[in-house]
Amino acid sequence: MLSRSGRPTAISSSVRAPVKRPTLIPLYEADPVRLGVHRPIRLGDDTSMLAYVTRDIDPELHSLVKRASETGGFVLLVGGSSVGKTRSLFEALRTVVPNWSQSHPSGGNG
Repeated sequence: MLSRSGRPTAISSSVRAPVKRPTLIPLYEADPVRLGVHRPIRLGDDTSMLAYVTRDIDPELHSLVKRASETGGFVLLVGGSSVGKTRSLFEALRTVVPNWSQSHPSGGNG
């Protein structure tokens, strides 16, 4: 902060910017699009999400998520672009730990 003379002045340590607390939403209420799931390509004005189509990886993914939820851990999905990684993980989390809360970073825009 600058004083009227243009010289720096100290800011009291008791003055702090308000901390914006993240909004926590249970996974069973979460919006998959807000979490990064791509909307399907559709004709017309319909922008709704399609029903989830199960994948061969789902049983193993559910098992990994369950184990990580019980003992801690990290689950990483690797695959090509637009093959369904985010949607598969979202559906696994919503199935295995639906009452867990999530918060999605704002991307630095507020």
